Amino acid sequence: MEMLAKVLLGGAALISLWFTVRGLIDMQRVNTADPDVLELQGVVRELQTMSGGAVDATITLNAGDEVRHVRCLLPGPWLLGRKRQVTDLVRVLWRRGDQRAVALETIRDGQAMFILGFAGLALAALLYMILL
Repeated sequence: MEMLAKVLLGGAALISLWFTVRGLIDMQRVNTADPDVLELQGVVRELQTMSGGAVDATITLNAGDEVRHVRCLLPGPWLLGRKRQVTDLVRVLWRRGDQRAVALETIRDGQAMFILGFAGLALAALLYMILL
């Protein structure tokens, strides 16, 4: 019984570690300190659904006097959420001249995943210490 509990805690720790790493990756998708990175509001023009509920979208941005069409990966809902539609407004971070943008929702989801993963690791470590 004790061995089963240790194995389950180890599995929980690995899942929490994956959440932490994935959250760090999502949070670092764009360097927000770069002066060429702009936070803009774009309009979704095309949608292509991907696995996991994520959507690869073409977004129209108005950056000063120019209008740009960029690709952006929009994250899917965590549990339940509404589907993306053409003409949705999306806040994105875009580096001047790039063909891709990063949705602010991706950064926020990365922060949430990092916090949940870190809390899960701490809880798994605490329960392991109690179990010993």
